[in-house]
Amino acid sequence: ADRAALDDTLDVAIVAGLIGDGPSSGELRFGHILTRDALYDALSSHRRVELHAAVGDALERLRAHDLDAHLDELAHHFAQAAAHGEAVRALRYARQAGERALARAAHPEAAARFEAALHVLDLDAHDESADPRQVARIRAELLVLLGQGLWRSGSTGEARERFAAGFELARTIRDAETLARAALGFVGRTGIRKANAKADF
Repeated sequence: ADRAALDDTLDVAIVAGLIGDGPSSGELRFGHILTRDALYDALSSHRRVELHAAVGDALERLRAHDLDAHLDELAHHFAQAAAHGEAVRALRYARQAGERALARAAHPEAAARFEAALHVLDLDAHDESADPRQVARIRAELLVLLGQGLWRSGSTGEARERFAAGFELARTIRDAETLARAALGFVGRTGIRKANAKADF
């Protein structure tokens, strides 16, 4: 829709109480979560994927100067479109959001993001063009990061399982750095080098 038609539609929705002012100037939000859910549920799965990808694209464009503040949103939208061509960006933003959460000591949130990144990696496992060793390296790194988030959240048993899995995978591909980080994590020394937010996926 053009801007004038969009504004007219939004005005009708505002008068009806379906949407209202958001937390910042110029932002709008649904008047009730049930309104949002009803509209979302009415979309076809294909249309949802299209819209999530479009929102992710728009966020990248509009917030390019400060992507760090929007990593959670980017991770969410591209994860919803991961199975339909957005796995690379979904994986990148999920990992970056997890690393940012670790840095902020939001450990359960970090663990959830790393779990999501591993899920995206599983969705993309059928990609025959992917380098198996590179995929294994990424998986091993994510397992170690997930172990960190779980350990610092108090889930030490689950953390050790992830560290052990990361250790075995790193040993298989002879990734010495990840191997050492997994071993240190397993014995409770979870401090690691500063994560590279520009990791190449």
